[in-house]
Amino acid sequence: MTHTPWLRAGIATVLIVELVAAVLVVIRGAQQSPSEADCRVVSGVFREWASVGSDGEDRGEVTGAFAERIRAAADSVSSSSVRDDLNRWAEGADPLAEIRRGPAGAVDDNDPTLVRALGLVFGAADELREDCPESYRVEAE
Repeated sequence: MTHTPWLRAGIATVLIVELVAAVLVVIRGAQQSPSEADCRVVSGVFREWASVGSDGEDRGEVTGAFAERIRAAADSVSSSSVRDDLNRWAEGADPLAEIRRGPAGAVDDNDPTLVRALGLVFGAADELREDCPESYRVEAE
């Protein structure tokens, strides 16, 4: 039959269009806003962050433990952007814990490790605040 090449081309075109549509659905789903459950997790992290800053002694240990809880929170969310931001926050909290474990008053505000760590923490917090604006409006318990 002479229509066979046209039929194959038509089927191939339909399959390509369906594949492109499926990819667009996946991409669009990844760009959607985080769920309420994810934002509740973010709210808990912000609330705990407020209380970590007020601890007096052993701040390095508290900050280090907080970094681990941030990682656990990241593992519990469904949004990839929220997960990435939480992991970035934890990545910044680790060196902050090490710095806080050092001698009191020995912190150099221009220390590149401190600057990078704070950039990660505050950058991630800003992104999370944009994704879940109500989560940032919490009071320390």
